[in-house]
Amino acid sequence: MEAYTGFAQVYDKFMDNIEYDKWCEYLVSILKEYGVNDGIVLDLGCGTGNITELLADKGDDMIGVDYSQEMLNMAIEKRKKTSYNGTKETNKKRW
Repeated sequence: MEAYTGFAQVYDKFMDNIEYDKWCEYLVSILKEYGVNDGIVLDLGCGTGNITELLADKGDDMIGVDYSQEMLNMAIEKRKKTSYNGTKETNKKRW
């Protein structure tokens, strides 16, 4: 999508006023309210992965999807900087 070409590099700077922690807690409360205690959460339009990362840190198995490959590349780079390695058992030790 051409509208996002180059935007991924500055997206987080423009979104620095978003309280992602509160947003994440809200999403977790909705999941719990509906009895979703485990499984895989699909983050559609994940952008650079801010919410995806926070939910993963809470212990959710996450899949992030975005139309923009550049946004996905940023999300992947963020995830590489954590101790996440793709295996649930190892990651639970971190949380």
